[in-house]
Amino acid sequence: MTETSNALPNEIRNRYNNSIIYTSKTAETIAETLVEAVAAGANLGGANLGGAYLRDANLGGANLGGAYLGGAYLGDDGKILSVASIQFTGHGACGRTLIAVQAEKTTRIFCGCFNGTPDELRAWIGRNEATLRRTRTLALDTALMLLSVKNDTEEDLARAEAEKAKPLAAVAPKPKRRAASKKAAKKPSKRSHK
Repeated sequence: MTETSNALPNEIRNRYNNSIIYTSKTAETIAETLVEAVAAGANLGGANLGGAYLRDANLGGANLGGAYLGGAYLGDDGKILSVASIQFTGHGACGRTLIAVQAEKTTRIFCGCFNGTPDELRAWIGRNEATLRRTRTLALDTALMLLSVKNDTEEDLARAEAEKAKPLAAVAPKPKRRAASKKAAKKPSKRSHK
């Protein structure tokens, strides 16, 4: 099985123009090349990592903006289904990039030297500096939320247009009528007529 559509396992190529982004002199797999590139601080934006086997790859600090990970594997966790990354000034101790990867069987989080599940990261956050918990938790929660964000399909857009086209009376709930109480109907008005 070919690990990726990159030409060689020691090269990472741009997904748009196939230019070489990073070359390793020693790596034998795309995962080893990726780990080396991340450690070297390579900008992997737009990288084609499709089909790569990334189970033990440390992606913490990697710039994977625009990277293609379709068909990449996280080992026994299965194929990668979606990826979300977040970085902001004030996140944790030094604003590292947090990467959430949803695979077929689990979700993995990579941030700095951390590689684990969301629950493991929450436990780690709880054991460490209290002053950094809020921003670390915000980064984790945001990345997890972004894993499920998808673009609209043509069917979604057609359904939304059909809803807009319905007459207001067809979509608005009918007001409930109140039944007049029997006492109110029998009581004469207390107003005096002058």
